[in-house]
Amino acid sequence: MYDKGFLNSWKEVAQYVGRSERTIQRWEREFGFPVHRPAGKLRSSVIAVAAEIDEWIRKSPALRSQLQNRPTAMPGDQLPETSSPNGPLVLCIEEDGQGLSFRKAFLETKGYRVLATGDSREGVTLFENNRVSLVILGCGACELDGEVLARMLKRRNPNVPIVMCSGAEELPQRVRQLADRVVTSAQGTDVLLSAVQKSVRGANKFVPGPLTGM
Repeated sequence: MYDKGFLNSWKEVAQYVGRSERTIQRWEREFGFPVHRPAGKLRSSVIAVAAEIDEWIRKSPALRSQLQNRPTAMPGDQLPETSSPNGPLVLCIEEDGQGLSFRKAFLETKGYRVLATGDSREGVTLFENNRVSLVILGCGACELDGEVLARMLKRRNPNVPIVMCSGAEELPQRVRQLADRVVTSAQGTDVLLSAVQKSVRGANKFVPGPLTGM
């Protein structure tokens, strides 16, 4: 049992959630996982409140289904999805399954409808068969894959904006030119959401559609 619901290290937080410390640290950077850094302590020192973690997970339906074996019960199991039936349709393509689930859940809480896949071929098919307003493309560890996929999507419909999410601070210029906006992992969800909103607004004058030719 954790003392009064407080978790006093990355290790305790990771044990509480049932994931590795590196995963929790990445979730904090990319998805705003709720940890606190006490004033005057080293940056590596953190504390967390179990109730805040439970609430954060409760608002992430895609994640909640993955954490059924956590050491504590999950509140709010009947929480509905919060995406709007009329919201812009976003296609997320990302090899990292956990990151993909988080990104989908985060965007749905902001009113977007989300198609998500970890397979590039399926991503192209979804792009061709749906009126997608925006693509969020995770470059992953292999920049060439992200570059090739972005070229394929732009060839099919150049009017659909692409936001690239990269773990690297700098992408080659030839890759950056394929993206309408680039967001790094260190920039977090606020920057990602701003990039999504600006890209969707900028694309409103276009009508996204399926493949029209190679």
